[in-house]
Amino acid sequence: MSPNNLQLINCLDNIINTNPNLFINEETEYFFEGRKVPRVTNMLSRGIHNDSLMDWANYIGRVKHQSYGSVINKSLNIGSQTHECIDYFFHNNAEVSNYAKLDIEAKQAYLSFSQWYRDINNTAQIELIYNEHPLVSKYYGGTLDALMKFNGRVFLIDFKTSNSIRINYALQVAAYAILLEMAENIQIDGCLVLQLSKTSIGYNEFIIDLANPEQNQYFENCKNSFLSLALWYYNLALSEVGYSNILEWDKKRW
Repeated sequence: MSPNNLQLINCLDNIINTNPNLFINEETEYFFEGRKVPRVTNMLSRGIHNDSLMDWANYIGRVKHQSYGSVINKSLNIGSQTHECIDYFFHNNAEVSNYAKLDIEAKQAYLSFSQWYRDINNTAQIELIYNEHPLVSKYYGGTLDALMKFNGRVFLIDFKTSNSIRINYALQVAAYAILLEMAENIQIDGCLVLQLSKTSIGYNEFIIDLANPEQNQYFENCKNSFLSLALWYYNLALSEVGYSNILEWDKKRW
């Protein structure tokens, strides 16, 4: 890890070590040594304001006259179904054959993945290392979609069914790369965010190749950005506890 990464991690250590009972107020399936730790995606959602998401929400309500909550739930369901199909493919080394229970958009997204896999398999030697692999540290937890070798080079892969690619996704794979290095001593050669089309068979690849000096520096900036956000997240948790205590003090005073 870079000196900047280590400096930020030392700051996180200081907060966690001096506040071992700090309560993380969110639902999470990730625990480190019995202590709840936040999800990467929740940290990013809380820490990064997305104007385009707000514009989309307004469009859904004012123009399409649809419930924002129902549209979000449908999008999440499409993503979950697509990931389940990809997981089935990797674990069984076989294509999904029964699409009857799939949303049509999830089916298209999976077929887009299947097309990508055939394309990459024709041009590179592929080896699957991990699929749907949970990672946990004392700071946060997350589940990476896939870790694969292409011609011997290790790439962290994140599958997306969203209509746009946002900065959150670069920070998300950066967070997973840090986890891989800390928890399993694995260093990656690059990242791939694979955007799967839900309307036709197709995909877009967004690649960060760490052999490229400019992209390597960008990825280091992403790591520093996520660790800075993690530091903000824990400082905010401390501030929220302190604020609750102040309210209690005021009640006792009056």
